[in-house]
Amino acid sequence: MSAKKRSRKPRSRRSAAVGFRVPREPVYLCAEGQTEIQYVRALFEYRYPGLFTLSIIRTRGKRAGGKTSLLNLIEVARKESKTWARREKSSRDIWIICDLDENAHHREALEKWLNESPNTHHAVIQAASIEAWFLSHFDNPQRPRGNREAEELLAKQWKNYRKGAEIPRGLIDRTDEAVSRELNAMNNAESQWPFPPPGCSQMPDFIEYLDERASKLGGQH
Repeated sequence: MSAKKRSRKPRSRRSAAVGFRVPREPVYLCAEGQTEIQYVRALFEYRYPGLFTLSIIRTRGKRAGGKTSLLNLIEVARKESKTWARREKSSRDIWIICDLDENAHHREALEKWLNESPNTHHAVIQAASIEAWFLSHFDNPQRPRGNREAEELLAKQWKNYRKGAEIPRGLIDRTDEAVSRELNAMNNAESQWPFPPPGCSQMPDFIEYLDERASKLGGQH
């Protein structure tokens, strides 16, 4: 996988009938927090305008019995996949976006879910939090060791940042730079699949998927 250089953003799709837009392709997402959802929405608006619509598969947060966010996300994603298979006799791509933090001991559960349907089950795990991924969009980014450090470092680069807020176009416009930096960092680190190496994010996998889908839908790269 390599970072993609883009001269133009994907164009919105229209049918032959003037003014009529082709329906957007849904992307199914199980996300840990509002910040992740806002980031994906910003990607769709600024990087892939008119191509995708976000379909969020909801969870109810942590349940009794000590289950963490990742387990909840896996459970609701698995349930949704089984519902599609039963009702529609088909499968769809589904993405989980989650921090590693308290979920490191759920490696086996994540491996099992990914292996149940390798072509349609996907995960983006952040070693330190999505704030660490945001740092990759800035020049000479540091690699935080944990969520708190990631937020503290980001606050120095992004003065008005707050969790769950809308993501500005300026950050999305630097996606290719962030992907390139992240891939370089991961290529120089030992693989820890299904988790990323320390300090890294698997978000480039999601970007690559969207780029490929955008190309098939008529977007330009």
